[in-house]
Amino acid sequence: VETSFEHVFQKQKKEGTGVHGPFIDSDKWDLAKWLSRNAGHNQADKFLHLPIVSMRSIRLFLGSPTMKQIKKRVNASFASKDHLLKAINALPTGTSWKSQLLKVTGDLKSDEGVEITEKLELWFRDPVERICE
Repeated sequence: VETSFEHVFQKQKKEGTGVHGPFIDSDKWDLAKWLSRNAGHNQADKFLHLPIVSMRSIRLFLGSPTMKQIKKRVNASFASKDHLLKAINALPTGTSWKSQLLKVTGDLKSDEGVEITEKLELWFRDPVERICE
C-alpha cells in the first residue's frame, strides 16, 4: 500500500515539480510561507507589487538586468496574492481539521451563585490519522 508521502512524491515526479511544489526553489517557498503566516491578503498583494519585488518592474527599470542586479531584488515567482494563494492551494494537504463545540464550567460563580459556563470551539486533527499519514 502506497503511503501519502509516496503518493505525493510519485505525483511530483510525474508532473516534473520539485520538492517545493509549485514554487521554484526553497527561497520562494520560504517567502510564500512567511507571507501566508504573517501578512493578510491585502498586505501580501501590496508587498508583491512593490518595485523591488516585481520581476516586471525590474525589467521596466533596468531593461535586460544582469544577474547581479536581479540578486539585489526579491524576485518573487508569484506576482500577486491570487498567484500566491493558488500556489499554496496546490500544495498537498494533510489530515483535515475538525472542530467541536465544548461547554466548559469554570470555578467562578455569578452574582447569583451559579457556576459560570462558557462555550468554546476546539479545533484539532485526529492524531491517529496524522500518524498513519
